[in-house]
Amino acid sequence: MLKMKAHKSDTNEYVNYLLNMKVIIQLNEIEAYNL
Repeated sequence: MLKMKAHKSDTNEYVNYLLNMKVIIQLNEIEAYNL
């Protein structure tokens, strides 16, 4: 869960998490389009 006072490393991890989710969603959309 997100903390109220996030350290810089925590913020970077959260940004990486969002980027990974975006990539996973795009891959799922590509797979669905190819079906």
